Amino acid sequence: MKPVSLDVLGLSVALGGAPVVRTVDLALNAGEWCGLVGANGSGKTTLLRCLAGRLKPQAGEIMLQGEATAADPARRSHGVGLGPQLERLPKGLTPEELMAVLEQASGAPPDDPVGAAVREALGFDRLKARSIGAMSAGQRQRISICCAFVGRPPVVLLDEPFNWLDPAVAHDLKTALKAAVRDHGLALLTALHDTATLAGWCDHGVLMAEGRIVARFDSADLARARQDLTGFEADLVARLRAGG
Repeated sequence: MKPVSLDVLGLSVALGGAPVVRTVDLALNAGEWCGLVGANGSGKTTLLRCLAGRLKPQAGEIMLQGEATAADPARRSHGVGLGPQLERLPKGLTPEELMAVLEQASGAPPDDPVGAAVREALGFDRLKARSIGAMSAGQRQRISICCAFVGRPPVVLLDEPFNWLDPAVAHDLKTALKAAVRDHGLALLTALHDTATLAGWCDHGVLMAEGRIVARFDSADLARARQDLTGFEADLVARLRAGG
């Protein structure tokens, strides 16, 4: 049995006093890629930010590699990779300068094969000397994703990582992520709007609606979805419109 890298138990998160994530249970094992799908405003980004230590949970527990961390956002921030929001990337730095700052802060060795493969897939070397402030949204998306892997975290969360990327770069990134999961035991959770990526690349998935997980898809479900992607997408859309 694969070790559980992230175990979310009854997690609730409120923003401005309003509930956004409601009693979520979610287990993510080492060597698994889980796809998180849901409509805009369903709570996906808030869930990811809480898991990565950016937000405080209202209730529940977050077990990271067997350690309770709900009351320890610093521990979650260190052990869970999540790239910064695009508007928060420092416009006055180059990607190379930003990565140097993050690597120094993490204290982890820079020779990480997973991070190197992700940077290669995203064409980091072609962008590393440019000013972040002069980059397009797609280029800044690439830099944000690279940041999530600094420090070699055992768990990485990516919020709609394929948005803004051209088809070739998106494919190369998916290939690198799948190899990281399969060959290096990465535990990967990605928020998605793309049902083809969920069915074709993920090991399992969950559907969120109004802050709750309302459906789960195991490997057998996704194998069936690959046989009838149009039908799977139609069913998913119907669930979204019905609120789960």
